[in-house]
Order: sequence, then structure tokens, then C-alpha cells
Amino acid sequence: MSARWTVDHERKLFSVVGEGDIVRADIEGVIDALVENAALGYRKLIDVRTADTMITVDVFIVLGLRARALHKTGKMGPLAFVLPPDRGS
Repeated sequence: MSARWTVDHERKLFSVVGEGDIVRADIEGVIDALVENAALGYRKLIDVRTADTMITVDVFIVLGLRARALHKTGKMGPLAFVLPPDRGS
């Protein structure tokens, strides 16, 4: 998978574009980038219209727990996903 991310400190915006198959390491890399760039409080826009994943529920639970733990470190900014029209319902 290709997870390209950019951070715009002036606009307080963290953007991710995901393509291909998403694996756990890709998601962990994005979380790491958020932390390393002090962008947890920024708006986050994640575009996965051309991505797919076979990640199990158990892995999502682990990643969710990590994200939840980050909430304790300070203010969290909003998060929005852009999904394909046939997903997300």
C-alpha cells in the first residue's frame, strides 16, 4: 500500500491518501507520523477511495486502543474519512 501523508502546520491539517492494500504497518505508520509531527490536535483527512484492506477485527481493536490512549495526551482534532461510494454504510 502507498500511504502518502502531508502535514500543513499553518493550516493545522494532516492529510493521508491511501492506495492499494492497507496493512497494519501502514496504519501504524500514519499514527506514528501524527505523533512525530505533533499533529494530533490537527484536523485529519484520510482519503481511502482507492484502497482496500483485509485487516481483521482483532487488529482494528488493537489500533483503536492505541488511538484511544493518545486521547489522554491532549486535545485531539477532528477526523474525516473519504470512502468509495459503495462503502461506509
